[in-house]
Amino acid sequence: MKYLLKAAVLMAAFTHGAAHADQFDFSYLFSSGDILTGNLIGTLDGTGTYITNISDVQIAFDGTQFLPDSTTGYLDIVAWNATTSTYDNSIAPVFSTNVALNNFAVADVDMAVNMNTSNYFSFINDPSYGQVAIAVNNNVLDANSNAQTAIDSPASGTWTITAVPVPSSLPLMLSGLGVFAAARRRIKA
Repeated sequence: MKYLLKAAVLMAAFTHGAAHADQFDFSYLFSSGDILTGNLIGTLDGTGTYITNISDVQIAFDGTQFLPDSTTGYLDIVAWNATTSTYDNSIAPVFSTNVALNNFAVADVDMAVNMNTSNYFSFINDPSYGQVAIAVNNNVLDANSNAQTAIDSPASGTWTITAVPVPSSLPLMLSGLGVFAAARRRIKA
């Protein structure tokens, strides 16, 4: 039994040091006062600048949630291709803690195939096109039946992205092993 406990502690120590995905909350406050909020799962790189392995993105524009594509069940994530001036799903999207480095689009359909999206939020970072943040929500129409839209220079708005604190698995596992050891001692006594 002693060897089993040692093996479990060693395994916990090795797996704790490995890179793991975290949840991040993000928001962008447009200079118009519109706000886009959301969260995603990803891994912050060693520099603290880029979030990689992005998945499970959820977005709300002024409180209206973007719904996943009915055929895929998730929001599509693509990047802007500066060479072809199109959204491209073969390029990794860039989510960054630095707003000037962002290059992504999140939509309720595949933007690389269908630009007639109902809802999307994008940061385009293209030397010839410029830097622009765009949010469109066709679920909210104005008096003229135009979609709710916000367009900004990223430098004009406020971008925040922060990791959501979660309890570490190692202390949790070690406390469980401590309870197990205490219970084992009681049984022997």
